Amino acid sequence: MKAKNIKYKIKPKPILFDRQGTNVNRQKCIYNFLSKHPSAVIASIDQSNNPHASVIYINVDNDLNISFLTKNNSHKYKNLKNNNHVMIVVYDLQSQMVAQIIGLAKEIKNADNINKIISKMLNSSFIKSSTSNLAVNELSLADIRAFRVVPDEIRMACYDQPLSESDDLNFLESVQSFDLQF
Repeated sequence: MKAKNIKYKIKPKPILFDRQGTNVNRQKCIYNFLSKHPSAVIASIDQSNNPHASVIYINVDNDLNISFLTKNNSHKYKNLKNNNHVMIVVYDLQSQMVAQIIGLAKEIKNADNINKIISKMLNSSFIKSSTSNLAVNELSLADIRAFRVVPDEIRMACYDQPLSESDDLNFLESVQSFDLQF
């Protein structure tokens, strides 16, 4: 039996825009995906321009800003202080969906905001984790640094939609694939 190349026809859906012209349906889709996945990989660059990636717990707000915590003596923290350009990747194995967020990480200094982030991180990590010993519990309050990534661009794709023989086309043409630029 010969494998068939299957292509899906995409029916246009009504597009809603908010005041800034952002597609509301896409923004809601991204928000829903990110809010259901509290862990991600963040990539940064060290002083020698070498890449560095690590797993982080994230929190997303309604404007799609991503907040996370790190230690003040970590590679991640040193890298962000030197060069705050980052990429955050969130992946869901079951749905084959991925979101890539490109933006600038800015350190949060306000203690109330840091405490809110800590609370949200603990909440989401306890809900999703099967253990009570979480990495976020290992952080001393004196060592915690909080960051917010303001996205410049968000790319999202769903790879379980067979569209073509080319992975590039799947990323660009998938029913769930789109870019959101700010």
